[in-house]
This record gives sequence, structure tokens and C-alpha cells, in this order.
Amino acid sequence: MARTSVSRKSQRLATVFEFLPFLVRRVLGWRIGPRGMLLSRTSPNGALTVVHRLRDGCSGEIVERRIAQLRPGRNDYQLFWKKGNGRWTAYYDERGDTFVGSLADCLREVSRDPFSCYWS
Repeated sequence: MARTSVSRKSQRLATVFEFLPFLVRRVLGWRIGPRGMLLSRTSPNGALTVVHRLRDGCSGEIVERRIAQLRPGRNDYQLFWKKGNGRWTAYYDERGDTFVGSLADCLREVSRDPFSCYWS
């Protein structure tokens, strides 16, 4: 069966999505240290959710905390954080603009976390 451009494109996309968990762990791993594990989940629409899986100190159960969500735009990602009410909310930078950037820029901002939205 001959390959089409569609199959090559989907192969490239699959390769990128396979790379994401490693990138997330590399950029954000220092934030959790030896406690738990970082995962990335990708939805069918391309949104990337960063998850911190850890064992609860009191009950011993495995708990998953969704840390950040990156939603794709045309050429970049928009960054979201999870409020106390459980809803994803757009993240704003120091100037009050919604944070939009490359995948690496968004992960660096989550790592930096100047407003304590992600790691508090």
C-alpha cells in the first residue's frame, strides 16, 4: 500500500505526541523531585494536560493533580491553570495579557510559576 501525505503527517504528529511526556518531565521534573511522577495527556483536539501523579500521605491512595493545560492555537499554545472550583482558567502574564507561546515557552512559564498558580 502506497503512503500518502496524510499518513506521513499523522506519523509526524504521533512522533511529536510521543515526545511530549519526556519534554514535560525534563522541564518540570525539578518541581516535584522524587515525589510522584509527571504525565502528559493529549486530548483529540490537541490540548495537552500536565498531570502530577503521587501517593497521598494520609490514605496512601494514588492521586492525580492536573497542573496545567496547553490548548493549541494556529501556531502556538495558550496556557491555562486550574482554579479551586475545578475549572480551567486562562493564565495571564505580568502585563495582563493571556499567555500564548510555543510549547517550550508555556512549560517554562509553568516551571517558573511567578503567581503560584500551578505549584501551590
